[in-house]
Amino acid sequence: MVPAQARAESSNPPPGQRLLAIGDSLAVFTEPFLVRALADWRVRHEVRVSRTMGESLRVLRRLGTRLPPVVHLSVGTIHEPQDVADFAHFVAEATRLTGVDRCVVWANIYRPGVDGMTYAGFNRIIAAQVASHSNMRLVDWHGMVRRHRNWVSRTDHVHPVAAGYRARARAIASAARSCPYPQR
Repeated sequence: MVPAQARAESSNPPPGQRLLAIGDSLAVFTEPFLVRALADWRVRHEVRVSRTMGESLRVLRRLGTRLPPVVHLSVGTIHEPQDVADFAHFVAEATRLTGVDRCVVWANIYRPGVDGMTYAGFNRIIAAQVASHSNMRLVDWHGMVRRHRNWVSRTDHVHPVAAGYRARARAIASAARSCPYPQR
């Protein structure tokens, strides 16, 4: 039996059915579930535990015009919630680098607050960006976890358990499938 990732990478999907995931530990551990959820797509991952906003921008710059039609971003969870201005800059720069010819799937953030500060500011920035761009899709991870608290670890209240990763991957896949695909 061929592993799901090998099937996804060896298939010859239609032009729009290619996705690059860029992100931190949440993206790392979502990877096998996302590959299965998009088994008929070519899915590539540029993910690593503790990936920062700056590292994510470097990936986008390095790939430039070679970015696929769909880019999934899962970034910000490791940053301090008071760094709203830095996050706004990251979102604006990521939007510029991905351009209008690609669909961007943003996952918002679910994480307990730090020193009384929540991630609501980060999530408002993502929501505003998605609302103002027809080529962007929102995965409301925060809302999903609020409805299903059992999807995250009781240890750190950030990282999902298997059921949460599966649900997260399905939501990302659904958002990616709803993208308006460029014909290139």
